[in-house]
Amino acid sequence: MDNIVSSNQSTFLKCRQLVDEMVQVNEIREDTEKRIRECLILKVDLKKDYDSVDLEFIGLYVWEV
Repeated sequence: MDNIVSSNQSTFLKCRQLVDEMVQVNEIREDTEKRIRECLILKVDLKKDYDSVDLEFIGLYVWEV
């Protein structure tokens, strides 16, 4: 599976949860703030996969963490 799904794309693996990805994004954001001033984090639309996820709530949660 390592050749198909990289370690930073682990949401689709059975052993991982969506919250793991939120923590990873927050760690990347914090690390980026320490190293450089500007960064672009792009979120790919996963609406078909996660229709029931409230993305606004997730966004608020990530910024509060």
